[in-house]
Amino acid sequence: MPEPVQVNKGPYSVYFDFDSSDITSMASDTIKSAAMESKKVDDIMIEVSGHADRSGASSYNDDLARKRAEMVRNALIAEGIDGSTISISSYGEDYTQVNTADGVKEGRNRRVVILLK
Repeated sequence: MPEPVQVNKGPYSVYFDFDSSDITSMASDTIKSAAMESKKVDDIMIEVSGHADRSGASSYNDDLARKRAEMVRNALIAEGIDGSTISISSYGEDYTQVNTADGVKEGRNRRVVILLK
């Protein structure tokens, strides 16, 4: 009987520059790693969730978090992942990785988290 395939299900954190949804080269490497792992097995679902820091208006950050999640989804599809296996959610300023006061720029909160399920 073959060994079960080991898959690193994450979380994979993709970080973004301030006020940006552009994917950096480091972010691209993280996305490629998640895509490679997801291809190891059939029937895997990918959860992509966008986040923003607390600098700027809450409604703006909601939109930016969603745009970041969509950019990561598109990058996963470009890596050969079936888009129907990817779900997107976005949380704006909610669920920060680092708790900050409103208005604070924090790079670790400007992220998209990829989970393989």
